[in-house]
Formats: sequence, C-alpha cells, structure tokens
Amino acid sequence: MLKKSRIEKYKIIDSFMKKFLAGFKSIYASVSSSQIYRNLRYKAKVSPYLINLYLRNIEEINDSQNRKWRVIRREYRRNGIRITLKKI
Repeated sequence: MLKKSRIEKYKIIDSFMKKFLAGFKSIYASVSSSQIYRNLRYKAKVSPYLINLYLRNIEEINDSQNRKWRVIRREYRRNGIRITLKKI
C-alpha cells in the first residue's frame, strides 16, 4: 500500500467538509476537528494535526451543492479546534 502525501490527505479532508456542509439546513454550521477525525480515521488515515492545520487556515469553502460558507468564529480548545460557519 502506498503512503498518501499530505496534499492528497488535505484534499480528502476538503471533500469530506464539502459533503458534511451540504447536510446543514440552517444558515449556521459548527464543525469540530474531532468530528472530522472520527469520520476519516479508518478510511483515510488522516492525522489530527493535519485536520487542525486545515481548520486553522480555512476562510471560505463551497459545499457540494455550490453554496458558499464563511468562517465567522474559531475556538481553540484543549482537544482541537471548532469553527462556526455562516452561509453567504
């Protein structure tokens, strides 16, 4: 089995976020690093460090239904990062 590069794992996290945000019906969404890790732990072998790096740098994202989301709040917690997004 070939080892995935950091860029490939970053793309996996991004595609998961797009699908995850498409399920939200309200104009606000809250996502934590532990939620992402719980879903991608076995499938993609993504590290918690890489997830935190992704959440620290994200500003805007489009979901799979082409709706635009913007980060309005970031909480740095002891066990990871939680971001709150608002639909534009």
